Amino acid sequence: MIVIGVTVYHQNLQTVPYTKRTRFVFFPVYLEKKFREWLCSGLDLYFEYLPSSHPQSVQVTQIFKEVIDGLHR
Repeated sequence: MIVIGVTVYHQNLQTVPYTKRTRFVFFPVYLEKKFREWLCSGLDLYFEYLPSSHPQSVQVTQIFKEVIDGLHR
């Protein structure tokens, strides 16, 4: 039983890119991706997406570009 626990612990260790620290992640990355895909596929039924040429989409895109540019400075 202890061997299984140690194996699971070591398989779910993840290194953080910026700090280079190692941490235990309860859900592995592949399970997280599958859950996100499942969740997003269900959300498509409830929301309507605006085309990229819509004025609100253009405004949001510009705001996000400014935010990202500010983070890179």
